[in-house]
Amino acid sequence: MKSNATHTNTNPVNNNQSTKTTMSKTLPKGVYTEPKYLRPLEAAQRISVTREMIYQLVKSGSLKSYTVGACRLIKVSDLDQLVEGNA
Repeated sequence: MKSNATHTNTNPVNNNQSTKTTMSKTLPKGVYTEPKYLRPLEAAQRISVTREMIYQLVKSGSLKSYTVGACRLIKVSDLDQLVEGNA
């Protein structure tokens, strides 16, 4: 017995031909922008000290930090000023 029903493709990948676009801008290949904020470990690595030293500098008030949720961030410009002796 032959069926009169036609086969429809139910695979969502094949049915959805549109592509998603993102709002983020991409940089040309080879272009690097320096971050404005670093996590304590990244800040420590940048100036060749321990993470604990970064926390001590923050606690003493020598280095300002910002807390976003559970994440502590250090402004790169503040870190650079500390190293240059202008803080």
